[in-house]
Amino acid sequence: NILPVLRHEISDDERLLLDQATNPTPVTLSAEEPGLMSPLNGLGAANALLLGISRQGELLGFLASGYNGIPPDPHEVEAGLKDVRDRLAVALSSAEKDESLFVQAHYDNLTGLPNRFLLMDRLHQEFSRAQRNLSLMGVLFVDLDRFKNVNDSLGHAQGDILLQEVARRLKKLFRDTDTVARLGGDEYVILLPDADNEEHIGEMADRVLGALKAPITLAGASVYVNASIGISVFPGDGNSPEELLTSA
Repeated sequence: NILPVLRHEISDDERLLLDQATNPTPVTLSAEEPGLMSPLNGLGAANALLLGISRQGELLGFLASGYNGIPPDPHEVEAGLKDVRDRLAVALSSAEKDESLFVQAHYDNLTGLPNRFLLMDRLHQEFSRAQRNLSLMGVLFVDLDRFKNVNDSLGHAQGDILLQEVARRLKKLFRDTDTVARLGGDEYVILLPDADNEEHIGEMADRVLGALKAPITLAGASVYVNASIGISVFPGDGNSPEELLTSA
């Protein structure tokens, strides 16, 4: 059976137990306090053998083998459990590496927003969906005004802080189904799929300008940011994702 994914905040005592479980460790399960092994408890297991999964001293997870009755002698199953543990450690390390590479390839290092590559991928997906569903999709192209002056007068480090704050404010405005991306430099692009109407898209552009009006503190001074926004709407402003972005 495939068990549901459950989230559990590991307590200090549980973490200490996992750190110490370098060999199969017998554990008695409690229905009153199921803790991190609640899936096994839910299947009726009363006991378990616990084995921590670590890499270079960092805890990655754990392997627990549950038993309805008295578990076998840990020494009798140690080799088998450790073999499974080692395979899981490799799989978890590989998954972590793959996720790290994906993030590096698809997200902007400075702001954490989707980068140009991921933006274009989502733009193509949303464009195709809008064509199928005959729905409205808006594209907002946001360009900060005179950003170069900030870099020249306050330095690139302060300019980076400004870009991060703008990203935070933009992301806060929109739904999870929208995409807020950094195209590069001081340019941001926002995809608005399934828009109610063109007026709504225009209202969102006004909200962007409003969110950027509040001053940003840089090097102890209040800096005010203005932006120019271009808007395009499908259908009407482009017969392809690239045309829609160019129109914006």
